[in-house]
Amino acid sequence: MPLLDAILENNIRLLDYERMCDRQGQHVVAFGKYTGVACMINILNGLGLCLLILGHHTPFMHIGPTHNYRNTEMARQSIRDTGYEISLGMMPKSIGSLMFIFTGTGNVPQGAQEIVQELPHEYVSVKALKNLKLLNK
Repeated sequence: MPLLDAILENNIRLLDYERMCDRQGQHVVAFGKYTGVACMINILNGLGLCLLILGHHTPFMHIGPTHNYRNTEMARQSIRDTGYEISLGMMPKSIGSLMFIFTGTGNVPQGAQEIVQELPHEYVSVKALKNLKLLNK
């Protein structure tokens, strides 16, 4: 909310380009799958940095920001390497479970989910989500 207040106070205009439509209501601009891929890589990089600031050294520290990779295969390999370390139990037990929630079925969430599939994961349906108990192992 403080960020929204600052945006309003400074008369900053936010644009949602994905919602641009022609006269027939058809989208004229849309984000593609690689937007989701790039964003998820950056999210995992940011997660590693955030956890480090909180005092946790995690395998996510091996994932760089998207612009550090020459292509998506290099980034995916870095994420697979991270997943391998996670599967070896190298995540601090004090962190517990991590949950990523994807909304929508468009290009962006599909690209993001492709990246998460490179990590050890378990999909949980929306119906099962309310009964989910996260464990600190």
